[in-house]
Amino acid sequence: MSTDHDPAAPGAGTPAPGAPAGAGQPGGTSVTINSMSGGSVATGEHGRAESTNVTVQGLDQAHQELLAAVAELRRQLAEAQAAGSEGADSGLLAQLTEVQGEITAHGQAPRPLLARLLAGLAAYGPAAGAAASAVATVIQALAPLLG
Repeated sequence: MSTDHDPAAPGAGTPAPGAPAGAGQPGGTSVTINSMSGGSVATGEHGRAESTNVTVQGLDQAHQELLAAVAELRRQLAEAQAAGSEGADSGLLAQLTEVQGEITAHGQAPRPLLARLLAGLAAYGPAAGAAASAVATVIQALAPLLG
């Protein structure tokens, strides 16, 4: 892409088709993007564009199992909460959501977060009711990650 500007060049000062009124005039600014995939765009005198791309490696077996167990428990707790069950703990649901988000975004969850989840599950266990099996599955999935 050239940054040279020659006001005498053919078409200079002529706005692109569909450009806003005043585009191409001295002091006017116009950006037209017909298609863009990835990248960043900034306009203006102090405009700044920044693009960050992150690639997460595939999940290891332990994190795959934990992610599946967490998703299932979240589903069951959300159903219980929607049904007005007293056994649905919104704090535990928030912890599960945080762990699921960390694993999804970064391929793993920090050990302190996993330890807090384990403590939350242990405290919730007696009230688990219908979700007791899902709670046990998450606890089993945490074991290899917490050693």
